[in-house]
This record gives sequence, C-alpha cells and structure tokens, in this order.
Amino acid sequence: MKISFDIKLIKFYLWLGLGYFFIGLIHTLGKYPDRFIPVVFNNLWGVIYIIPINFIFFEYTIPFVLRKRKVIIYNILLGIFLLWVHMMFWSYGSYVWRLLGIQLHIYTALRDFSSLDDVLQSLMAYSTGSIFIFGIIRHIYNYTKLKQATQLLKIEKQQAELNYLRSQTNPHFLFNTLNNIYSLARDKSDLAPESILRLSKILRFMLYETGGDFISIEQELQIVTVYIALEKLRYDESLRINFNHDVEDMKQATPPLLLIPLVENAFKHGVSETPCLKAFSTSGISNSGGIACFMSSMS
Repeated sequence: MKISFDIKLIKFYLWLGLGYFFIGLIHTLGKYPDRFIPVVFNNLWGVIYIIPINFIFFEYTIPFVLRKRKVIIYNILLGIFLLWVHMMFWSYGSYVWRLLGIQLHIYTALRDFSSLDDVLQSLMAYSTGSIFIFGIIRHIYNYTKLKQATQLLKIEKQQAELNYLRSQTNPHFLFNTLNNIYSLARDKSDLAPESILRLSKILRFMLYETGGDFISIEQELQIVTVYIALEKLRYDESLRINFNHDVEDMKQATPPLLLIPLVENAFKHGVSETPCLKAFSTSGISNSGGIACFMSSMS
C-alpha cells in the first residue's frame, strides 16, 4: 500500500488536536483548578500521542478495511483485527506513553490509581472522546470538501460549455457575415465597403474584448447594435427593426457573445427563411417577431 501525505490534511488534524487539547484542559482544570501548569503539560503530552493514532485510524486503517475484496469475510476479520490493534494503542499504548512522560518529567501523575485497570479505563475514556470528536469533525470536513469539489466541477463544466459555445459562435458568425458581404459585392452594392467596416468593428471586439470571462452588458449591446446594422444592409425598407433594451445596470457583467447567437438566429431562421416575417423586434434578449415567426414555420 502506497502511503502519501496530504499537508492540508495533516494541518487539519493538528488543528483538531489543538481543539481537543483545550477541551481536555477545561475538563481537567475543573477537577484540579490549582494545578494549572501540570494540567497543561499533561494534556499537551496526551494530545501529541492522540493525533497520530487517530490520523492513522481514520485516514489509513478505515479506508484499508473498507476496500472492496472478493471475499467479504476477509474484510470482516481484517476489520476486527485492526480495531483490536487500535484498541491496544488507545489503552495500553496510552499507558506506556504516560509512563514515558513521567520518566521524562513531562507528565505529572495528578491522582493515584488503585490498579492497572483503573488507569486503562481512564486513558481509554480519554481516547474514546478523541475518536468521537475527531470522527465527527472529520466527517464535516470531508463533506465540505466534497461539496466544494462538486461546485467547482459544475463551474468548470459550465465554463467548458461556454468556451465551446464561444468557439462555435465565432467561426459560424464570421462565415455568415462573409456570405452577406459576398452577396453585396456580387450585386455591386455601394454598401459593401460599409459592411466590411462594420465587420472589422465586430472582429476587433471579438479579438480584444472577449478574451476574459465577462464583459459589461453595455459592451455586449453595442456589438449587437453593430451586428443588426450590418444585417440590415442586406434588406430593403420592407424590413423593420426595433431593437429596445431596458437594463438597470449597464455595467453588470455577462459572458461575452451571449446575445449574438439569439440575434443571428432570428435573422437566419426568421428573416432569411420565413417570408411571412416583415418586422423584427427584440427587447432585452427576446426576439418577439423573429422567434414567433420562426416557431410558426417549425410547427
């Protein structure tokens, strides 16, 4: 089994140990209020032992036992054995650690125990409390991390979809616009130079303004206005365009090129393919005339 260490996880257990240290300190000071210094060192010595034992138990022992195996009984027997091993660490191991602290003059025996069983019961109660506290907070920590990771995946998925849509919109829009200019040039229209000028404005916007994740609604509406003017050059006065918008905050951020596909499709599927459409109107991001006629042609 490959053992790896997560620095953030280690820091998390150190903070857990610090919290458990203060819990034990408050509890012990209630019994020995006049022994502050020994109580501090005793709890600090105990936490130094408890942190790595609980870290191994929660991060390595439990995942190892819960690993899928072909024989289920093997998991059960292995779990019982490893739980017994940790019980020894939490009881007899804590007792040996206590004796070592006494020999090093770090740990102070604040009370006399009548037997070894009494010592082990006291130390086991201390260890059990740490298991309970560490387990609950660790579960909350893992749940929070999982929720954050899920949210991050959603954001990355939406960003990928937006980038894909943007990558599809740019060449598709350029192809349609060049077709429009080609039609004007073929008819030797005097509007062809103006169409090229308006196209250059749009391309400049795509090149320099859409590199970030967001632009202001004001910028988006400006490029939509230029695009509508570019499309309008293809039609005579029979096409009536009414472009209205009511935005409270023109500086509000929006993904770039979000409205262009709506307006583009209104021209493509409404004006170009549906003879019944004589008026194109849009308010905000809705295209009542183009979309309504397009929907009727699809039914």
